[in-house]
Parts: sequence; structure tokens; C-alpha cells
Amino acid sequence: MKIYTWEDPQKFTIRVAFIAGGEGQIKIAFNFATNKEYAIKMGEDLPPGCLMEIPRDVFAEMLKGFAEMANERGMKLESDLKREGKLEATEKHLEDMRTLVFKKK
Repeated sequence: MKIYTWEDPQKFTIRVAFIAGGEGQIKIAFNFATNKEYAIKMGEDLPPGCLMEIPRDVFAEMLKGFAEMANERGMKLESDLKREGKLEATEKHLEDMRTLVFKKK
């Protein structure tokens, strides 16, 4: 599922669309506030009913809450996994360098 956002600076809101689907010609947009789903063909505009308008400050708190919930459930973002992989690689590299530098002669 992809989440798309558009900021409306005049209303101080964020418009949010939840879109599921992938390679096919039809995707599904969900509006969790109204409990409705909309089928969208490739190239079509999003139907207005599938967009949720959320106050900007509330949206920031929602994101924080979802991130905390995901963390509690052990879910990691792709960027977290990459960062952890780089950290592991750096630690391994440092360990290798130590063995070379402190090698007994």
C-alpha cells in the first residue's frame, strides 16, 4: 500500500490517499474515515471521495503515533534496515582493520 499526501496551505490541512495495488491496470483507493473503497484505472484522477482531509497538526501526531506503533511491533522501514546493514558492515570493517593493525610481528 502506498500513502500519498498533498498539503493545502490555505486550509492548513493534509489530503491523504491510501492506494493499494501494483502492477495491474486497476488500483484501489481506501478512505478509512468513510469505510469506502474506490477502483481507479491507470491514468484516471483520484475520485474526491477517496481523499481524507486531516488538519496538519493532527496529521503530524498521527504519523508519530503510527511510527511508534510500528516500532513496538518490530516493524522496520527500508531506510532503517539499510542503516543497520551499513552499521554492521562498518563494525565488521573495523574488526578487520584491528586484526591488521594489531597483528603480532
